[in-house]
Amino acid sequence: MASSQESYHDYVIKDGKFIGQFEEMYRRFDQPWMQDKQPNPYSRQAGIFHLQKYGIRSLVEVGSGLGYYAQNIYEQTGVIPIGIDVSETAVEKAKQLFPHLDFRVDVAANLAQYKDCEAILFAEVSWYLLPELKGLFDLMLQHFQGKYFINNLVFYKG
Repeated sequence: MASSQESYHDYVIKDGKFIGQFEEMYRRFDQPWMQDKQPNPYSRQAGIFHLQKYGIRSLVEVGSGLGYYAQNIYEQTGVIPIGIDVSETAVEKAKQLFPHLDFRVDVAANLAQYKDCEAILFAEVSWYLLPELKGLFDLMLQHFQGKYFINNLVFYKG
């Protein structure tokens, strides 16, 4: 368990530098990013709105964390997203919380494995994939031509 001075942010970005220790973060904190309360519901609802508007019936969610957004998608659309995350601990916890959904340990670089999905969803993960974005977009052009890319991105006041 984390100490009272420790923040989950320390495992993600610290002193302006990307740390990216997501596995360690999910081991030490029960609810990083307050996923169970969702402090940014408008961004998440916008993603669900687009799934509904365009009739999207299959998607891969990159960076699914503890699975709360995947559960909201399922509740509101009936779609069972494939949720992928780099953290084995996050995936294990998501499977315990939402055993009826599909969570896997994987990385964004393996998106081609999910080319049968109609959409790719990035929810608050673009910040962590900046060095890989060009390659990921090239991969999307090659394997997801004519499909959807939904990028939920919230900007925070510093």
